[in-house]
Amino acid sequence: MAPVLLRSAPKIPLRASPLSISPATPPQPSKRPSSAYAASAPLRSSSHPRGRNRDQGSAKRFPIDIWLSHLLQSQQLQERIMDFSLETSVGFTVYRTALTLQLEMARRLKPFDLTPVQWSVLTRLAEQDGLPQKQVAETTFKDQPTTGRILDRLVEKGLVRRDGNPGDRRGFLIFLTEEGRCLRDRIVPVATQMNEDASNGLSFEERKTLLGLLAKVQGDFNR
Repeated sequence: MAPVLLRSAPKIPLRASPLSISPATPPQPSKRPSSAYAASAPLRSSSHPRGRNRDQGSAKRFPIDIWLSHLLQSQQLQERIMDFSLETSVGFTVYRTALTLQLEMARRLKPFDLTPVQWSVLTRLAEQDGLPQKQVAETTFKDQPTTGRILDRLVEKGLVRRDGNPGDRRGFLIFLTEEGRCLRDRIVPVATQMNEDASNGLSFEERKTLLGLLAKVQGDFNR
């Protein structure tokens, strides 16, 4: 039998498949975010100066929020809130006591045609005469409009006078008149007796302790 000659198949050039991976550089993402990303992204990145400041502000507030949360959840505080009463309130007790003393002092000053606040101004000027009106207000714990009305009344009574302030053309220095000083000296025994009656039930040490505690309470709010 004659030998059979096998022919090789013709070479067919290979074409790149559309699904084949090209070694070229992968496509770059679009600069415009997709609608889903835009909806979920914040309006301003934290890398933006204004955004960073906003984030830092939130971080600063966060510890305070934690502190307030723990404070409100404190069982001891909750008990105090539930048991709050005006009778055990330090502020209300001090106010009620001060009002009682003020009314009693007003009654004792009535024969002198003077009020407790006017008396306090006369006493302050007797301690340091020639004060600016602003300092009179500060040292008697009154606002300036109220102090101005008090001084107007005392000027009408001839107990104080206003002189020009060389250091402030728009301000005045307040001085006691001779009549004002004499009236103040007449009232000092009345005020002294008032203090004695107010602390009649206290020992010397208790009175000293009371004044120290009140000064401490006031100092806590003046820091």
